[in-house]
Amino acid sequence: MGRGVFLIRNRENLEDYLDRSSVAYIQDYLPLDRDMRIVVIGRRVAHAYWRIAPDNDFRSNVAVGPESVWIRA
Repeated sequence: MGRGVFLIRNRENLEDYLDRSSVAYIQDYLPLDRDMRIVVIGRRVAHAYWRIAPDNDFRSNVAVGPESVWIRA
């Protein structure tokens, strides 16, 4: 849902984050403004959609308010 997601840009950001949390799940940041979600049931695409991040936000979680563009399967 986008809660607890932080953009770590440098070592100082990481140290600040680790001071607040005992566990860190880290992944590479891709400077994209959207991602695609595809639901497959069996061997068929049930539906797919783009999640487009709100202006001035790096997250594209539906819960943080991005625009969703549905693609008919």
